Amino acid sequence: MTNLNKLALPEMREQLASSILEVLAVLPEAHRNVFIWKHYYGWSETQIASRLGCSTSEVENTLLEIGRTIFQRAQALLSDSATLQETQRPKEWCATCGVS
Repeated sequence: MTNLNKLALPEMREQLASSILEVLAVLPEAHRNVFIWKHYYGWSETQIASRLGCSTSEVENTLLEIGRTIFQRAQALLSDSATLQETQRPKEWCATCGVS
């Protein structure tokens, strides 16, 4: 079964959604807000950076790391891996936002 076909299964979509929520739950609040502001409210990286008082590139890097983590977890689920490895928090977060 291909990965796209697996996404047609409600239980797989539920597992993926649960996995994304798990990733978001362990993020520092500022990083969770970056993700929510970008993907839920549609804010630009510039708006988010202005709100947090950091650079646009730091916001972009934070979004890339969160996206990479979510992608890796989704790949693990879709490839029928027996155990989903715990994904560690990326080493560098938004340094100037004051959250490590």
